[in-house]
Amino acid sequence: MPLGPQSPTWTTWSGVQGGADDINVINTDAHSSPNSIYFTSTATTGGPSDIVLPLGGTYNTGTLVYTHWMKIPTGKKAYLNFQGTGTVGQTYAMNFTFQTSGKLDIDDGSSLTMSATYPQGAWFELKLQANLNTNDWELLINSVSKGHFQNSTFQVNSIDFFASDNTNAFWIDDV
Repeated sequence: MPLGPQSPTWTTWSGVQGGADDINVINTDAHSSPNSIYFTSTATTGGPSDIVLPLGGTYNTGTLVYTHWMKIPTGKKAYLNFQGTGTVGQTYAMNFTFQTSGKLDIDDGSSLTMSATYPQGAWFELKLQANLNTNDWELLINSVSKGHFQNSTFQVNSIDFFASDNTNAFWIDDV
């Protein structure tokens, strides 16, 4: 069953709940049973699933703590981004590209802000802690700090999950 119609919080890139870019809730693998969402694509341009989690407004002061669990099969990729405004596609605040090599690259749309490693083929917790007043962002994977960085856009409004090409395959749970 599609995620959008089941959730008052989640939406899609197009804004159409249950539409072509919605994603099904599955029970074939999960960090905490029974459900998760699974992204994959056969298209070189990605999609069609493109899921957005609005954060309830645009945040540019204070502290942001975001966490979710994910699993990326060995040899596959994953992608997500933070949107900076309420209009999706207007401002990509940060892009997270999980490479097939087990390397995670974070960029601000114009330059690489940080690289780290992530475990392949196993569930792991991704946590982002940010002081939006000082533009200090910290990435933690499985509660281990991978480092701090600054980002050119230090405001967030939503998070977008998208299988960006046909090498993507990943699960998301416990957001």
